[in-house]
Amino acid sequence: MSFLSKPKREILKRRIKSFWMDFSHNRIGFVGLIIILGFVVVGIIAPLLTPFQPTSQLFKAPQLAAAYSMPDWFRIFPQYSDLNPTLSIKLDLKKAEVANYTGPISIDMDRLNFSFAATEDAKQTASVTLDLGNFSYEYSAPPTFTMHVNYRMYYNRTGVKVYFTVKNYTANPLWDDVLLDPTNAEMLIYVYKPASGPVANVTLTNSTSKLNIDSFVNFPRQPVMSSLYKPELLLGENGSAPIDPARILFSQKGVYGIKLKIEFDNIRSGPPDRTYLGAFGDLNLQTVGLTIWGRVHGIMGTDAGRNDAWTELVYGVRISLMVGVLAAIIATSLGILYGVTSGYLGGFADEFLMRVVDVLLCIPVLPILLILTRYFFANVYLVVVLIAIFGWQGLSRVIRSRVLTLKEMSFIESARASGASDSYLMVRHLIPNVLPVAMAAMVLAVPGAIITEAALSFLGFGDPNAPTWGRMLYGAYQLGGLPAWWVWLPPGLAITVICIGFVFIGHAIDEIVNPRLRRRR
Repeated sequence: MSFLSKPKREILKRRIKSFWMDFSHNRIGFVGLIIILGFVVVGIIAPLLTPFQPTSQLFKAPQLAAAYSMPDWFRIFPQYSDLNPTLSIKLDLKKAEVANYTGPISIDMDRLNFSFAATEDAKQTASVTLDLGNFSYEYSAPPTFTMHVNYRMYYNRTGVKVYFTVKNYTANPLWDDVLLDPTNAEMLIYVYKPASGPVANVTLTNSTSKLNIDSFVNFPRQPVMSSLYKPELLLGENGSAPIDPARILFSQKGVYGIKLKIEFDNIRSGPPDRTYLGAFGDLNLQTVGLTIWGRVHGIMGTDAGRNDAWTELVYGVRISLMVGVLAAIIATSLGILYGVTSGYLGGFADEFLMRVVDVLLCIPVLPILLILTRYFFANVYLVVVLIAIFGWQGLSRVIRSRVLTLKEMSFIESARASGASDSYLMVRHLIPNVLPVAMAAMVLAVPGAIITEAALSFLGFGDPNAPTWGRMLYGAYQLGGLPAWWVWLPPGLAITVICIGFVFIGHAIDEIVNPRLRRRR
């Protein structure tokens, strides 16, 4: 059985057709509809617009370039034309060659296994240096880089040091200024194992360990360099801030070589230092690589976490539409029910219900929302409910005033005289007559909900697992991204444009359904 009878379906079709004719001739409303449909399409096809997923507390998105890298299209401008994209330098361990080795060490290049065993009760060391090949860097701007090694380690009373050595095969005056002996132009990047401090934080276990040396993040405040270096040139003023090694290592285009050195010893630090006869270590290399992080990436560059900013933007469309529409629907439903009930009952009940509305209208909404989202675990659905709870009061007063007029009309009196119950009158007569006004108010309530959610996220009270535009603004403000305008300007414009779209549609609907504003075509 159909929900509506055939005559009622025909009436509904005529009303929809008439409404569409009026709406389609309203230019402002039609522009707003196109804007919203564009955002809806972007939200639906977001997985097709970007191959990445937005980062959250539950999912760590891959790092793609340097922090706040510029959009790739910036390179059309001459001043940015030589910025590098992200380069993953493949270092094939199968092609690695042993450059030299010393001490009691056993080398198995087929399995990439290196074993050390102390043969005397005194300080004893062993080392092996692997030549990992050469690569070319074809960009002038110094990059951020990461060197990483993946290995398995078995040890007992053994100290281990891992070194990367970068050799420059192209004339480079900056190297001559930094190195004591320019003829031996190799720059060492060291890691002491077991590691501590800012250099690395890796625990040696029997499982796979990874070590990352990042030119910005993990470069030590007081680097312990080899005798080749002039330490005063590697440190800033008063020895407090180190020079970024990327400025030295890749200060110009050229050919570079990489070597990996592993050192074992049987001395362990402590008061006093002791040596151990029978100390041993067994290290199995698995992967070694170099990533030169890009200064340009994608459509919108990257954020502070080196994640794709375009991904955050397109997935934020879904959250903004969901929050705005759901909050507006819930708030409008509450406003209709409350206003119809208050206006129809009248008398003391009407006075009491309206005084409750007056009190709620006096409450400062944003501070209350901040307290509630902090007290409860903030998530998108909680934000929707809270926004809706504080968003229906104004509409309820409008609906009540409309109901006070409607209930005195002759068709209501006729229905009441025919024996219609109060619930029947409210559901079948009053609510349908106030729906046009409520629909316009609902559409106009969507921008307020979107802006409120963006404000909560910008203040750090939003859902940490939802990719919202407000969270993008929060990250740029809190993590020093204000100079990177390409990160925070697009979400700000997106909030503005989507709100304008709903405002245009809302005013168009209001002009159509409100007799005082209706105009002839």
